[in-house]
Amino acid sequence: MKQRNTWLSLCGATALLAACGVAEVAGDDARAREAEEVLPSEAESVADTASARDAAGAHDCGCQPPTFVADLTPGLEGTDVRSFIDLDGTPIVNGYNGGINTLWRLERRGGCGQWDAALIKGGFGGLPLLFGSAVIGRTLYFAADDGVYGRELWKTDGTAEGTVLVKDINPGPENAFPGDPNTPFVVGSGLVFNAIEPVHGDELWWTDGTTAGTRMADLYEGTASSYPYGFTRVGKWVFFTADDGVRGREPWALPVACFPDVDD
Repeated sequence: MKQRNTWLSLCGATALLAACGVAEVAGDDARAREAEEVLPSEAESVADTASARDAAGAHDCGCQPPTFVADLTPGLEGTDVRSFIDLDGTPIVNGYNGGINTLWRLERRGGCGQWDAALIKGGFGGLPLLFGSAVIGRTLYFAADDGVYGRELWKTDGTAEGTVLVKDINPGPENAFPGDPNTPFVVGSGLVFNAIEPVHGDELWWTDGTTAGTRMADLYEGTASSYPYGFTRVGKWVFFTADDGVRGREPWALPVACFPDVDD
């Protein structure tokens, strides 16, 4: 009897081991089948990864040969590109052909070295448009002549509808030449610059980007000009040099409190 019970126990253990082994294999097979159903093919995986990277704007293409960007002026004449500027990660191009300035926005189309060019605004005449590095957030300030207001202060957010005249400082078709020959100086979310106004001459101006917030200080009283330049911020002041007609050319200072969103 004792021998029979031992044999039965051994048989039971053997059966249990066999059953567990079969179950484990069955489980492995199921998981393998699951993985095959869930995991995409290699081609799909590469495509999805590239698509996600492009959507995120990563475009990490590594070092590669230079690539052609856009044919702004079709034909052999080409475009006299006056300047590029970085508008919060968007390349802006000032093109010049036949006395006409155009403003373009470059956009990544996907992949490496593939671009589209969108015309922001054309029809500006005269001198190049851009103001050096007068960019505040998503706004680029520049001087331009649209044939109606003369050379005045404009701003753009990189779109046609967001490209507008800030203020007609020298009313009508006459030129205010804002920022010439200086580069307008960024203070907080505003600018300080020089410009010509018919009653006061070439004087100090500052702006918060609105018509109402564009103001002047007549340092050389009357129609004579103080010709301010050399703007530099030190602490809570913007220093510059100007001639008031009484003391010659000397240092002057404007409080940064005149400008919005100043980081003290």
